[in-house]
Amino acid sequence: LTHLVKGEPALVPAMARKWKQINRFVEILSAAVDEAGLTGPVRVADFGSGKGYLTFAVHDWLQAQGLAPRVTGIELRDDMVRLCNAVIEGEHLSGIRFDQGDVRTQAVQPLDVMIALHACDIATDHA
Repeated sequence: LTHLVKGEPALVPAMARKWKQINRFVEILSAAVDEAGLTGPVRVADFGSGKGYLTFAVHDWLQAQGLAPRVTGIELRDDMVRLCNAVIEGEHLSGIRFDQGDVRTQAVQPLDVMIALHACDIATDHA
């Protein structure tokens, strides 16, 4: 979503809509976490995570709030899963991972939050 301009991060103009959408979602999540009284660790599954923009943003926000995130991005496309896990490894992040699959194939697990922002085709309906 960002690139460097004169050595500083700047929003890629074509991604401005996605940036606003993600930030708005994090605002909504913030209110929901407060209302639910979640204190951590907060377990999140993001179905249809794609490139992980929202998944990483949710993890970052939860971590900044001291809520010990346990975030899993779940994506059908193995290339996206590999890409996102490579970012995690390269940035030495903890409390976040990406798995290949969908809502129908994932083992039941205890969750505090399940999200599916706008998965393709009927994936959001399944979630």
